[in-house]
Amino acid sequence: MDWDSPTTKKHIAEAKAQGCELLGTGRDGYFRTYRLPCGHEQEIQPGAMRVGRFQCQTCFTSRLKEEAKSQGCTLLGAGDKKGNRTYLLDCGHEQVILLQKMRTGAFRCKTCVVNNLKKEAELRGCELLGAGKDCHYRTYRLPCGHEQVITTRSMRLGNFRCQICLDTKLNEEANAQGCVLLGAGKNANYRIYSLPCGHEQEITLANMRGGRLRCQICLDNNLIEEARAQGCELLGSGKDATYRTYRLPCGHVLEVGTGAMRIGQFRCQVCFDNKLNEEAKAQGCELLGSGKDANYRTYRLNCGHQQEVGTREMRTGSFRCQTCEEFFYTLPSNAYLLHIKVGADEWLKLGYAKDVDFRTTRYGLPSEAEVSVLATMPFDTGKEAQVFEQSLHKNHKRKRLPVKEMLNFHTGSGATECYPVTMVETLLAEFKNAK
Repeated sequence: MDWDSPTTKKHIAEAKAQGCELLGTGRDGYFRTYRLPCGHEQEIQPGAMRVGRFQCQTCFTSRLKEEAKSQGCTLLGAGDKKGNRTYLLDCGHEQVILLQKMRTGAFRCKTCVVNNLKKEAELRGCELLGAGKDCHYRTYRLPCGHEQVITTRSMRLGNFRCQICLDTKLNEEANAQGCVLLGAGKNANYRIYSLPCGHEQEITLANMRGGRLRCQICLDNNLIEEARAQGCELLGSGKDATYRTYRLPCGHVLEVGTGAMRIGQFRCQVCFDNKLNEEAKAQGCELLGSGKDANYRTYRLNCGHQQEVGTREMRTGSFRCQTCEEFFYTLPSNAYLLHIKVGADEWLKLGYAKDVDFRTTRYGLPSEAEVSVLATMPFDTGKEAQVFEQSLHKNHKRKRLPVKEMLNFHTGSGATECYPVTMVETLLAEFKNAK
């Protein structure tokens, strides 16, 4: 080596700038031997020395040994790549590990992991065969003999089942219902089946197993035909499974229960509200909104006050303003005598009301009851009608039918004002004499 050559002097200066000392030639013309600041000698390319891109391999190896020792491991030598090394782990197994993972302790013995996975599989009656689709999965031979990729956690907990055996079982369950299993559904609880009618549908496994299934297409077709039979048109779904949205014969759109549509037991709410509006106007009132239940609405009466009134009372004008205290006693009324028959039972009913027909609907009588009016007597006020009725009750109170017995028929009201049919001539005479 020519120490006086310009090139050698340049290399000496470059080494000195990095705190190093040029000692001599290297393994070939591209390397030189230097003493580094740490005191160790090492072959380095002059270009790397020039820019300071080098490190002492002896010091680096010592650091790697210390890092391995701190993790309970021993550095054995090079690895298969620049960024890893071969180590002897504390379990006694050798393994190639990335330097960064050894430094942070983010590693585990692959041999021990495999042995543990084998033991976990054996506890479940399975055999570990090999890798899976990623680090969380492995391929196992299950107790039934089939091979399947399963997560190691599921194997550890025993939370798995053979998919081939399951598909066989699901096919048998589908065949038992006259269906054919076609494939997977939207999640693990669903499958796609071909139903006996030929349509395809997603159904839960439990419903197929229990035979709780129906074809949605066939159901929709039936609902369309049922709607047509009522002069309606099925438009779409409703608020729940028992409702659908229909266009009614009047043209309005309404949600109706499918059962109600089937038997025609529905009405257009828009048309009904219009009818209630007209009935209110006929009484000089204004419909404002809903009431406490389906039989009531809130109205503005002709006096200007707001009040809940039964729709039937509004229709017949049988209502009063509670605020004005124009109560029922001051309005015209009628005393009446009725003959009521239910099967083999019959009796007389005495009372007073502005609307006798409407009053009978409040008795709560059986649907087969036959009611006929024997006599009526008009009065200028309800008070006068009440006085007349009470005078008859006072005169014939010993003849009244037992209330407990009459409650079997009068479930609403009127059970305290009933008489035997043998009293008919007597009571008719009372009406006749009062006139």
